[in-house]
Amino acid sequence: EDLLAAIVHVLSRLLLKSPAGPDAFKVSGKTGDTDGRKLSRNTAVSYASYRDMTRTKIAAVAVWVVSGLLTMAFVLAGMPKVLQAPVWVDKFDAWGYSKSFLMVIGVVEITGAVLLLIPRLAVLGVGVLAAVMLGAGYTHLANAEGLEVARPLIFLGLLAIVGWARRPRNGQSGHGHPRNS
Repeated sequence: EDLLAAIVHVLSRLLLKSPAGPDAFKVSGKTGDTDGRKLSRNTAVSYASYRDMTRTKIAAVAVWVVSGLLTMAFVLAGMPKVLQAPVWVDKFDAWGYSKSFLMVIGVVEITGAVLLLIPRLAVLGVGVLAAVMLGAGYTHLANAEGLEVARPLIFLGLLAIVGWARRPRNGQSGHGHPRNS
């Protein structure tokens, strides 16, 4: 939670740098005046729009950051599997899986990772990668690898965030919130 709060704080500081600056709408003293000047109704509405816009920007950037990190992680995990790296061949053999299944998992991980970067297809990517992570979690549990199950669970949590943020809303076909995603 602290790491996520720090990321959101840094992103908000970057995004809130507008030509007028983040303090442009701060109210001092009584409601309706700023630096001794009366705020018009339009300025109050502008402030509300500004606040909503910055929240939307922060959410959109956060989803892109998490999507990008997940994409890197799954591409880096999938490539050695596609290339049949000996360490992965040995692990899959120990778990009772074939070399061809290793290749399939690698291709699925890379494909799912790419789908995360396409807003209309991100939910599909989340579903594909969540299935892989559930399988990985099962494999670690079935082979008494205890704490190894934590990694797939962490990835499932991050995938859930992206899936929730990119889910279709209000009759949309694949474009999830946040706007401008």
